[in-house]
Amino acid sequence: MAIALGDDVDFDFSDAELTGLNVLLKYLKARLQSDGKKPSRDQFGAFILDGYGAMVMEDCNVFSDEILACFLASSLSEFNMIPFFTSFSFGEQIIYKTFSHAIVEGALILALSSQALVEKGRDFTISDGGISYQPPTLGDFLATNYQTFMTSYRERLKFIKNSIRPGPQGYGTFTNLSSGAPSFVRLRHLKSRRII
Repeated sequence: MAIALGDDVDFDFSDAELTGLNVLLKYLKARLQSDGKKPSRDQFGAFILDGYGAMVMEDCNVFSDEILACFLASSLSEFNMIPFFTSFSFGEQIIYKTFSHAIVEGALILALSSQALVEKGRDFTISDGGISYQPPTLGDFLATNYQTFMTSYRERLKFIKNSIRPGPQGYGTFTNLSSGAPSFVRLRHLKSRRII
C-alpha cells in the first residue's frame, strides 16, 4: 500500500518509552485539568438515563490523549534542542523522573497556546433584548501568559541543559589520550613498551 501525503501517522514508541510517556501524560493531565464529563443524549436530543434514573455521563475532554502526546513529544524535542543538542527519549528515567517538570511545563505551554486561538474566536459580545453579555477574554489572557511562561521556561531550560553539558567526544578523553601526544603515539605501536 502506497503512502500518500496527509496519511495519518501512528506513534511508534517502545515499551520503555510508553512507560515514560504515560507518566508524563498523567502529570500533564493533572496540570491542565482538561478532563470533563457531560450528559449523554440520544439521537433526538433527550438525556439518556440509566436504570436508576441518573443521567449517563460521557467524557468531554478539552484535549485527547493523542494530542497531549504530541505536545509532550514537541516539548521533549525542544528540550533536546535548547541550548545545545542532546538525544534524550521518553524511555530514559531521567526524563520522566528528574526532568518531568520541565517536559510537562513545555507541553503545558504548547497546550495553552493552541487553546488561546480557539478561545480568542469565542470572544464576542452576546446581546438579546437589551441585555448584553461580554464573556471574559480568555484568548488574551492565555496569549499573555504564554509569552510570560515561554520566556521563563526557556531560561530555566538553558540552566538545566548547562548543568548536564556533555563531555568532549575526542580530544582529552582516556580512549583518545594518544591523539595529542606524539610520544604516546610512538609507544603505542611498540609491542614491548605499549602503555595503552
